[in-house]
Amino acid sequence: MYCIPCTGETTYKWLIIVLILLLILGVGLRIFLNKKNK
Repeated sequence: MYCIPCTGETTYKWLIIVLILLLILGVGLRIFLNKKNK
């Protein structure tokens, strides 16, 4: 189930997933704050 040779690939994919999630959270917070201010 867990293979050592492909750890580099999996960590790379996880980094991309984390970055995308952070971007979505940042955009969501910005929209939420803009709506709250108005």
